[in-house]
Amino acid sequence: MHMDPTPITAAAPSDPFEVEVVHTEAGLKALKAAWDDLCLRDPDAHIFLSWAWTRASFHAAGQGWSVLVVRRAGDGGCVAILPLSQRTRWSESAGMVQTELKAGGRGLLSPFTGFLCDPAEEAPAIAALARSLAAMPWARLSLLYAAPAARMDALAAALEAEGLETAQKRYVDRVTKADKLTTPVFSLPASFGAVLDTLIPGDLARAYSAWRDKRGAPEARLTLVKPASIEAALTVLEALAARLGPEEADRIARAAPLLRAAAAQDLLFLPILWKGKMPVAAAAHVFDADFGDMIRLFALAPEDAAGQEALHFLTLYALEWTFANDGIDFHFGRDADSSAALLPTRGVESRYLSVRRPGATPETGFDPRALGDALGLMRRFIEAGETAKALALCTQIEEVVQG
Repeated sequence: MHMDPTPITAAAPSDPFEVEVVHTEAGLKALKAAWDDLCLRDPDAHIFLSWAWTRASFHAAGQGWSVLVVRRAGDGGCVAILPLSQRTRWSESAGMVQTELKAGGRGLLSPFTGFLCDPAEEAPAIAALARSLAAMPWARLSLLYAAPAARMDALAAALEAEGLETAQKRYVDRVTKADKLTTPVFSLPASFGAVLDTLIPGDLARAYSAWRDKRGAPEARLTLVKPASIEAALTVLEALAARLGPEEADRIARAAPLLRAAAAQDLLFLPILWKGKMPVAAAAHVFDADFGDMIRLFALAPEDAAGQEALHFLTLYALEWTFANDGIDFHFGRDADSSAALLPTRGVESRYLSVRRPGATPETGFDPRALGDALGLMRRFIEAGETAKALALCTQIEEVVQG
């Protein structure tokens, strides 16, 4: 349960900008037109910062959230939007309940996050965001996969200027140790024929062409998931992942809300390759038609030679589809598979920005809108016999309510 007070505004004296903090469904709906317009003006916008995707992510997270909206003080024009989700947690080191803020899109495990900004107003808008964030009650802020990197670096500097402690953290794959903050991106050449003729190994090009010629036969059947069939597709993916091991099964379980959201917005491109009645490989993507980006979410395929060939076929099929639909870039995703090595790519960097409020107090480190969550936490402490924590939390809640 979250309290929903009226959205507030904050501005420094003589500041040409004001920051509106929205945290109600009605306020979010009222923002849609301005949000969509800013997406068109921001060359670094992407589908995971769209109004529809952010709203779906907030709902999927099932927690509190806020949207910081920077407007010109004169005409009210929107120049920046920063969506944030929040959670309430008990800090053992501080001995109190605290509010943690995260990138808004992470409720759906979005592979890119960040904030929208009019490039003509970027520097002062970022300064206004930093001032507003510094004035809000929270203890920690985490922005994972935030892009573009230069914009996030500017935000980090502005937050430091407000007295907050920032750190640019590394994020690597647990197994491969690959850098998950850099995404391999392939810029499409003039034609798909150029990919087959000059960019990939000749034997793979010939094998793909032969497979394409017999596509639809039992040994080379391919299906594309439609929005109406997403639940059936998830069942297929679960069965395929279960054969590949517990880590892949867990990946599908965690990705299910993301796939449902992408299907609901008609963004999902998910081909599944079959051999007879058995699924052998799958590759999930989001296609951002506005910006021409095909973004891989994950791929499922056995590690053996046949499985990797099936994965390469799916990658080439996705590339061919991207060409046919006026795509520009193919992103291989955070868990870049072996297909990324087939093509010349460039690395697109994002950031993992971690921010801490030094000396956070019960008042400055906890958002009173989350009193319901704090009371739920107190109940769990009591049920677990953790009386000291329950009493400390009770004292903190009293201070927040009375103060």
